Amino acid sequence: MEKFHIKGFLVGSRILIFDEAWAKKLYELGVYGKPFGIRKPKSVEDVKAPLELSIVEATYLVEKGVMKVFRGDGSEVGVNDLLEIGRKVIPNFDDLYIVYKDLRERGFIVRSGLKFGADFAIYTERPGVQHAP
Repeated sequence: MEKFHIKGFLVGSRILIFDEAWAKKLYELGVYGKPFGIRKPKSVEDVKAPLELSIVEATYLVEKGVMKVFRGDGSEVGVNDLLEIGRKVIPNFDDLYIVYKDLRERGFIVRSGLKFGADFAIYTERPGVQHAP
């Protein structure tokens, strides 16, 4: 995965990407995040800033060197900080992160599966183009 050093900002336990070009790039790379105000984007062109990333997605992207996350005061939030935040807000975060990372490493697009009664829904193509298997 290419390294871009996209800037994300920690807001609560979510990470926001305010730059539209970077939001589009992240979505294009592997359908990361959810664009505000767009329920189901059909293409990269539908993606507008801000893009909201889950703590799981952001941890993965920071670990891969694709992005950096900052607090409101400008201080950087490292992988260990993100892991700690994740552990505080998500039960079994470590297990979820291991599964998420493994699925991403295998080339799957990984989205929240909560509406299906699962932790994740996985796709080989963009959601909307393909239904989760």
